[in-house]
Amino acid sequence: MAEFPEPTSPDRREFLKRVGFAGLGTTLGGPAIAFAQSAAPKPGTPKPAAADTSHVTPAAAPEAPSDAAKALAQVIHIRYGAFLDADQMKDVTEEIDQRISGGEALRKAKLANGDEPDFTFKP
Repeated sequence: MAEFPEPTSPDRREFLKRVGFAGLGTTLGGPAIAFAQSAAPKPGTPKPAAADTSHVTPAAAPEAPSDAAKALAQVIHIRYGAFLDADQMKDVTEEIDQRISGGEALRKAKLANGDEPDFTFKP
């Protein structure tokens, strides 16, 4: 019968590394998705045909990102700027701005002390 080595638990430093990477993954998940979606196509990949937009009315110009989003994007640029181009940094800045505005919308929602959650817990 084959003997299997006993699993070893990670030492304190390895554990803290893993916890740090897990936290970093949840923090940078949205920008990582934006980075993956805006990646340049591989060479040799045919470009899609241009669509006829003569019948489409132009949409309103998007708002500029807030100062807080620009400041946070600057931190991302300092740390990861070597890996991101201008379009990807623009996408990251827009994602940060959307998250900030979502947080502001949540803060505006007023709840009374008697308001209950949307579900009822039944053990």
